[in-house]
Amino acid sequence: MAETVVNLGPGESYQVSARGGFREYQFEKTSGPGALSSSGRYVSSDDGTALIRATDRFGAAATARINVHERLRLSPSSVTLIGNGVPRTAVAEISGGSGQHTIVSQTLITNHAELVDAGEHSTLDYTPTSIGIDTIEIEDALGNLVVLTITVTTPDDLVLIPTNGVTTTYGGGDILIAVSGGTPDYAVTYAVTPDSAEPGEITPLLSDTAPFTLTYTPPGSGTGTLTVVLTVTDTTPVTPQTASITVFVTEPLTDGPLTISPGAITATDGTTIEFRASGGVPPYEFERVGPGSGQPVVVNATTVRYTVSFPPGTAQIRLTDHTGESVVAKISVTK
Repeated sequence: MAETVVNLGPGESYQVSARGGFREYQFEKTSGPGALSSSGRYVSSDDGTALIRATDRFGAAATARINVHERLRLSPSSVTLIGNGVPRTAVAEISGGSGQHTIVSQTLITNHAELVDAGEHSTLDYTPTSIGIDTIEIEDALGNLVVLTITVTTPDDLVLIPTNGVTTTYGGGDILIAVSGGTPDYAVTYAVTPDSAEPGEITPLLSDTAPFTLTYTPPGSGTGTLTVVLTVTDTTPVTPQTASITVFVTEPLTDGPLTISPGAITATDGTTIEFRASGGVPPYEFERVGPGSGQPVVVNATTVRYTVSFPPGTAQIRLTDHTGESVVAKISVTK
């Protein structure tokens, strides 16, 4: 088989493929949940493990394992903290997946990171000591991967928290944005797209002492996607600092959170893998990050194809939506 292990969520599909031997191939599901077409497209259903067998013209056979389970999720995918050495609890939440959650890599190892209750629901405690960008990779027992990016700043840097795009819906509740660092007083401006749209309500910073909080209330109704960029400027002498956050106001999302499918896969050298995006806020962007070569080839607005090579033995495909939220798929490559 070109793919030996594929991880999917319930209700997802994947086209399994065979290599070598003598065509034509016959595909059959020998056990487990889901359905398989005669051409080899598998559609998942309930949690479990499905075995797919491909047989060539002379009876030679190979098997692929498809693991179906709740998606491994991370919220938020990026965090900004002040590098003051003060331990922080529950800076991110990890849920779903299969089995134990484990930190498998971290770039700023001097900053202590620890998973609490690292079963199928975990939180991450973190001590921001060293300044810089810390990339923390967390896996479950089946090799599904989530990547948390923590930006650790100096106390003098002007920072808005949360830092990446925020998504809400028309008529949704207030969004609280904390302002830290820099030099008070602060001024708030905004830009809205489309230009003629009602931006919602922006409550200015009323407090003259920390903590400073900016409140945004989305419009009560609307259609399409409204983009509101909120910018805070401080009064640092000579060169004032600015920090911005983008709020995306949408109609209720029907496809759920941002998802890349498959979530993890083991494939042989030279296999072309099809990745699909769903959920979140389109448009989407796919890219290979870290080891490997080449970039995914766009098929349509939600689908790309990527051909793996060996070495290296692993690669990642990152999917980012319009709000800046991102998820990754892990590829393990064999000869």
